[in-house]
Amino acid sequence: MPNSELDQEPPKKSRFKQLFKRNKKNANESALPDESPVTADDSTLGVSASANTTPETPARGSDNGSDSGNEGVDSLGQPAQAHETLFAGDNTITEDAEVDAGLSKSRTGLLAKIGHVFKGNFNLDDDLFEDLEDALVSSDVGIEASLELVEALRELIIKEKLLTAAEVRDGLVRVVARSLLPAQRNWAVDSQPIKKPYVILMVGVNGVGKTTTTAKIARHFKDQGKQVMLAAADTFRAAAVEQLQNWGQKLDIPVIAQGHGADAAAVAHDAYTSALAKDVDVLMIDTAGRLHTQDDLMEQLHKVQRVLRKMNPDAPHEVMQILDAGTGQNALIQLEAFHKAVGVSSVCMTKLDGSAKGGMALAITSKLQLPIRFIGVGERYSDLKPFKALAFADALIPTIDELTG
Repeated sequence: MPNSELDQEPPKKSRFKQLFKRNKKNANESALPDESPVTADDSTLGVSASANTTPETPARGSDNGSDSGNEGVDSLGQPAQAHETLFAGDNTITEDAEVDAGLSKSRTGLLAKIGHVFKGNFNLDDDLFEDLEDALVSSDVGIEASLELVEALRELIIKEKLLTAAEVRDGLVRVVARSLLPAQRNWAVDSQPIKKPYVILMVGVNGVGKTTTTAKIARHFKDQGKQVMLAAADTFRAAAVEQLQNWGQKLDIPVIAQGHGADAAAVAHDAYTSALAKDVDVLMIDTAGRLHTQDDLMEQLHKVQRVLRKMNPDAPHEVMQILDAGTGQNALIQLEAFHKAVGVSSVCMTKLDGSAKGGMALAITSKLQLPIRFIGVGERYSDLKPFKALAFADALIPTIDELTG
């Protein structure tokens, strides 16, 4: 009997071995049906899906990429699936040196774990996929998501008869990007008329960069020409209120605050009343950092939500959790607990530049299917990037030159 979940044999391994051997013997054999768990087709990613052709996944550094244009039917947006609108008409990735650099530690970590299987005589066998599974699991992708990714890659290799290291690397980028598509959503507050004010409740544990990230997102809205208001509902720390007020002054954004130790729900009430009177587009409420095990502080969040709902049954329209990517699987545990307690509806991942744990984006998407609004790849405002599945996947997976160098 296996001692742990890690010891369990991945599914369909023997089936792949038999099918791949048959595929190599007969290059004209028809492709197997795609049984991959992902739903987006390859045209969604702007790459060729025909058999007997090399995938057209572009290398990092190409430009003129297209943005997602899929329409969301609610404020949170819908998972990106329609190939007519997502990455449509273009086989390139928007050049973003900051994302590439921000994921360099994650990419280097993955390279150290899988680079050897692409060097020398490249053999497509079960050992390669075992190494890939181990590398993904140890890169904070999670066991379930890792097995799904490797199985999707197996099926893609069989279907499209991929043989070379470059083809397999590009195939890996494609299956990673497809698995991340549910996290890339068109944000209605960015692109569609909204009922004002759109209220975002910012939550998370201590030390994740919540207040600074809140200010950066506020500037994102201000740069779009929206009227933004901030609410300093972290009343446990006087420094937190002062920090948000300083950001408000720098960004010329009004901040609603009360004294140290004030009722956070009262701050939220005053902020909503003011935002409504001043025709504000977006109200962002910064809350105190807390652990999900701190029942009194979690109850405070519930109280804030109850007060807002009395004023507007739809508020808060979004509960965004800020996650420190450096905490890896612990961040996923935190997210699951907050999601259960207060209904987290979106995520922002910070500090990716200081961590080798970029794979947690895959674990989050596999587990909860929540939109990832932004990723933080540095300290500057410009380093807070809207999440793009294909660009993220291409920056996460080492290039073929890195793999074979």
